[in-house]
Amino acid sequence: MQAATASSQPSPLSMPADPALQSASSPLRQALTRAADGLLPTQFPAVFNPPLQSLLRQVMTVTRASEGAVWVADPEQVHLLPVVGLGPLAPRYVHRFAQPLETGLVSMVYDSGQSFCENDVESHPGHSAMLDTELGMRTRAMMAVPLYYAGRLRGVLTAVHLAPPGEAEGDLDESGRSFTAADLATFERVGQCLRKLIDLRLLELLLGWEDS
Repeated sequence: MQAATASSQPSPLSMPADPALQSASSPLRQALTRAADGLLPTQFPAVFNPPLQSLLRQVMTVTRASEGAVWVADPEQVHLLPVVGLGPLAPRYVHRFAQPLETGLVSMVYDSGQSFCENDVESHPGHSAMLDTELGMRTRAMMAVPLYYAGRLRGVLTAVHLAPPGEAEGDLDESGRSFTAADLATFERVGQCLRKLIDLRLLELLLGWEDS
């Protein structure tokens, strides 16, 4: 008798909804929204934990980005705050810098909800050099994608190529100072994954599943 072989096509998942869980859906969504609304910027790293950070780190590795960061709006909706940073300069700006919401490319992405990619950041009229000045660096290129969780837009993910102020254009090859359309598409997919994972992480904390 010939052994059965697995189909090359995935089988559709047929899982009946659980009525008891369905009845809890609305209260859970409300609790999720309240938790996200009440989350302080200094508490966000506990939600955006190392497994979630690893997705952002993978984007940085693939695109050879200098720094990657997660920005969220402050409770007053006045500034965007870098609350998670991946890169050697992160300790100098995470929880130390505040970008006014009315200026800068990161704020533009937060305001529009649209992804952004620019390989000549310094020439862009919307560029704010506030953070560059603080770090003593130049932002050559930037990708920024909106970060949604708990039902709405709440922040921005960024990846950048940085260079020292005196570095000439020829000192880096093109792959070391620019992003491609494929890079941005990858970053957008990661943003979509993080949207779900942050919601799940908040629910995990709300339900006390963290150590289970």
